[in-house]
Amino acid sequence: FESGILTDKRIHKALDQCRLEHGWKIGLSVSGPNQDDVLREAMKIQVANENGDRRRLFDSVQCTYNLLEQKPGPALQEAHDAGMDIIIKE
Repeated sequence: FESGILTDKRIHKALDQCRLEHGWKIGLSVSGPNQDDVLREAMKIQVANENGDRRRLFDSVQCTYNLLEQKPGPALQEAHDAGMDIIIKE
């Protein structure tokens, strides 16, 4: 939450513009003890296209998940079920 990216609508618009202009996928990387909360908040962010249709801003997430850090497991499954790509980092 510290970066402000989850609440700054100017950044959301700029990232979506990159998606439109370059065909890029937009992802985020999370780490730390609250990565599941950050992921769930990020999944709520939507942007509107020129027709007013809304879509999720982030297409993928990179998250720490391993034998010692399994707390984000349910949030990762929610993201996967919602169609996001999941990248596990160590």
